[in-house]
Amino acid sequence: MRQESLTEKVKHGLGRIVPRGLKDRCKQAYYTNQNRRVMKKTAGDPLPALTPGVRMYAYMGGAFGVGMLGGMVASGCRGAEIPLSIGAVRVGDLHRFAATPWDDLIEPEGYKTNNLFIFNADCAQQLVARVGAEKLRGRYNIGLWAWELPEFPDRWRASFEPFDEIWTISDFCRASITKKSPVPVRTLPLAITVKPDPHLTRRELGLPEESFLFLSMYDILSISQRKNPRGAIDAFLRAFGPDDRRRALVVKVNHAAQAPREMEELRRLAAGASNIYLVEKDMTLFQAHGLIRLCDCFVSLHRAEGFGIPVAEAMLLGKPVVVTGWSGNMDFTSPANACCVKYRLEVIGDKARPPYDAWQHWAEPDLSDAAGYMKRLADDPDLCRALGSAGQETIRSRYSAAACGSAMRKLLKL
Repeated sequence: MRQESLTEKVKHGLGRIVPRGLKDRCKQAYYTNQNRRVMKKTAGDPLPALTPGVRMYAYMGGAFGVGMLGGMVASGCRGAEIPLSIGAVRVGDLHRFAATPWDDLIEPEGYKTNNLFIFNADCAQQLVARVGAEKLRGRYNIGLWAWELPEFPDRWRASFEPFDEIWTISDFCRASITKKSPVPVRTLPLAITVKPDPHLTRRELGLPEESFLFLSMYDILSISQRKNPRGAIDAFLRAFGPDDRRRALVVKVNHAAQAPREMEELRRLAAGASNIYLVEKDMTLFQAHGLIRLCDCFVSLHRAEGFGIPVAEAMLLGKPVVVTGWSGNMDFTSPANACCVKYRLEVIGDKARPPYDAWQHWAEPDLSDAAGYMKRLADDPDLCRALGSAGQETIRSRYSAAACGSAMRKLLKL
């Protein structure tokens, strides 16, 4: 195991002492001032020749939500024939990165009339500094952000400064960000695409071949308290108990090795149930889509979502979904195409983990309502087909590469 350097030990020690909000504000102030100095210093420099199109800076190929957004936007650009140049950014060593179909567009420099920075607000100034604040000069600069709660944090207000407008991934996010934004905030429909591994089998994954299979999946680095895998497990056990082998629940965890204590808790919750399966091994996106293809129903009893990419992917694959009826997924889920679970809004309180504050609110899904939906779907193939078909049509019509690209053209006035 790699030993921490003295600098890393000091950094982590301070991280345990300094309050999160103060640390965020200090980081924001440092990079904001650094970017201002660069912009002032280069103000008189000649601009490079710019061509119409988009220069996108993104975590290309990252196996996490924000990392996937770059590929979705690239799909939209390609579908709408929007000239695109990509500056790929890597972050830390916690996340996995893979090759993408757009790697041929990655280049050190790309002089386009529009810059699109796909980094969330908490690190926007930091990543602008990393890219080079001088690259903002003379361009129209856009930040593409997500935020999962009703109140956008005040500590990130400085993140708006480099941008002419903000794009976001759902109307829920837009409502939250707009409250604090000094620039326009617009919703961009994502380009949802799936390419499942056709050769992946339940047997290969150690899953029961004849059971009605529910699937819940999440990234452990995306805050388990928000994703709420425990809710999916509890609802399943309320519906079927621990011994009904005709129905099974699969919980797929991305980056499981990064949080051993949380995984121990998840294993404890599943222990003693012969019909609950944990899939902890890392998968490519190709394989993850294959796993969704193998399931009969997708379950997301989240407490908050900026959008809900796996939910939309499951719907595109024709799977019925059981989802909390609140937050970003409500842009595309409704009683007409999904099982929208009742909820009550609660103060986050002791479930708060950075970047979420204890005073904010999120949804607590009604697990009895979720269990009822799970029972109905397991017993009613016609209902599964009807919801699956309706959900698939929603995603195909509103979240295709063509829809994303068309919206981008209108937003950019190309």
